[in-house]
Amino acid sequence: MLNDPVSSTLSFLAAAYALYLWIKDYQYYQTHGTAKAGTMPGATPAGPGFCIVACVGALIIIAVTTGLELLLGVSGDQTTISHWFLFAMLAAAIIEEVIFRGFLYIRNRGRLGIVISAFVFSLLFALLHPYLWQIEKGDGLFGFKWYLTLDTQAIIATASICILSLWFYYCRFSKHNPYRSMLPCFLSHASANICVYFIKWAGGFVQ
Repeated sequence: MLNDPVSSTLSFLAAAYALYLWIKDYQYYQTHGTAKAGTMPGATPAGPGFCIVACVGALIIIAVTTGLELLLGVSGDQTTISHWFLFAMLAAAIIEEVIFRGFLYIRNRGRLGIVISAFVFSLLFALLHPYLWQIEKGDGLFGFKWYLTLDTQAIIATASICILSLWFYYCRFSKHNPYRSMLPCFLSHASANICVYFIKWAGGFVQ
């Protein structure tokens, strides 16, 4: 999925447009001190220090995940991606953040609503990534065959994505991000995805 030039490029262009809209709304906030109606979520400033913390936290999660895979001897069970997939990974850092951390959370229920949202939608976020399941053409629903892949590497990868999502929710709603800016989320997600790409490249899983 999104592993070919056309779909990867289209996803990257869609993300670039979403980021353009976010930047325009961010500039409006910087000029007027308030968000305009219909604004992109979290088009507000964030401290550079917290942005660095957000990126470092994501990289630590990736490092721990990689170390666990090496320790358990399952690092060779990764999926292979194309070089074009990097564009899709960068696009995901924008599009997925806008959807999940931008819109998918319970409003007007205080801190408890945010915590519940983080856990529920992080689980959904992780399960939507095709590690515990696979799909291929065959005799099944709508001409596709679905099957589970409950191996160790798939479980570790899914758990890692869930933990990353929880971290991204923390970055959005932390007291250290008082304006609820999406910027730390964008940067930390992009950092994690770029790190994953180069880990795969170093391991020979990018072709």
